[in-house]
Amino acid sequence: MKLVALHDIEGITRIAVIIKLSEEEKIILILYLFYTLDVDQDTMQRIVKELGGEELMPSLAEKLIKQGKQQGKQEGEIKGKQDVLIKQLRRKFGLSSSEEKIIRSVTDESKLDAAAEAVLDAKSKDEVLKVLGQ
Repeated sequence: MKLVALHDIEGITRIAVIIKLSEEEKIILILYLFYTLDVDQDTMQRIVKELGGEELMPSLAEKLIKQGKQQGKQEGEIKGKQDVLIKQLRRKFGLSSSEEKIIRSVTDESKLDAAAEAVLDAKSKDEVLKVLGQ
């Protein structure tokens, strides 16, 4: 980790080769380097090759793609819930741009769900915003 902070790529690969990492450990190290080092694709490929992780790259790429899809799906679900809540509040009570920003700042799905349900019986938008913790 000290070598990563120093961006000593050669030192990292030398140590990794010396300690003979398992395939799982290589994947963990490659992922760690991928997320912590700001290097170009060629440098990352060189690191993978030196670590002997070329055969691991397809599975690593699949994991990264799957992780990206999952994160995108979750963000899309949150945005959808925010959109519904904003439409409900706008229609029932009216909504200022600052109140819309408050709703957009909430990423807790359970709070967004609870607020969407609260709109049905709420006498004011403040009751709904209170459910969001605002």
